[in-house]
Amino acid sequence: MFSLVGLLLVAVGYFQAETLNALRAYVRGESNWAKAQKDAVFYLQQYALTGEQANWQRYLKALENPKANYQIRLILQSENPDLINVRQWFIAASNHPDDIDGMIRFFLRFEHFPYMQQAIEKWEQGDELIVQLEALGEKLRAAKQTDDQDKLITLLNQLTELNAQLTKVESEFSQALTEGALWVKKVLTWSEVLLLLITLVPVFFIAYRIIVQIAAIEQAMQISDQRFRGLSQSSMMGIIGWRSDGKVLDAN
Repeated sequence: MFSLVGLLLVAVGYFQAETLNALRAYVRGESNWAKAQKDAVFYLQQYALTGEQANWQRYLKALENPKANYQIRLILQSENPDLINVRQWFIAASNHPDDIDGMIRFFLRFEHFPYMQQAIEKWEQGDELIVQLEALGEKLRAAKQTDDQDKLITLLNQLTELNAQLTKVESEFSQALTEGALWVKKVLTWSEVLLLLITLVPVFFIAYRIIVQIAAIEQAMQISDQRFRGLSQSSMMGIIGWRSDGKVLDAN
């Protein structure tokens, strides 16, 4: 039993470490997504102001991270996720290769849990806003090419509003992950405590039984010794107790 509980404790500890590592990886992934999104908005604004093709290319490059994350979500939410394909998209989204397997397992294990559902909902909202950003970028490019200043001003205002919406979604996604991490840590910690109690209760019970038995044996020995002394003191026969070296220990 103790071996089984020990193995369960090791398994829970490993599961806890893997889960928290995956959560931290998702937080880092969200940070990369947010940075790429902000870069995309910045370079799009710079393109609107300067018309330089280099800024447009930087804008497209920055969009690669959010678009890769969009593919990740679609694949993992599919009925039969293509795990080989999704790994490539995780790498394209600047995730560390050592984190990818844990991130995949975490998504598939917890996608239906409340906190993960909230995070995925925000993820979907972010993807929808990125689609809007792409469409806005094409409109802005067309207005720049025709030098339609009024249209450019209107589109830049819309870009500012869209950026604010994206910032809000990013914050809510991070909050959902943080709350999920705290919930998972609490559940796993209490699981470890429960397993420890399952281990310790029998230990304490066995120790208690041993102490009771030792006390009973000592009491029986005392009673036996008292009876022997009473017998030896009242006996008409001489009774002598001595050691192997001849030293007398007791006599009546």
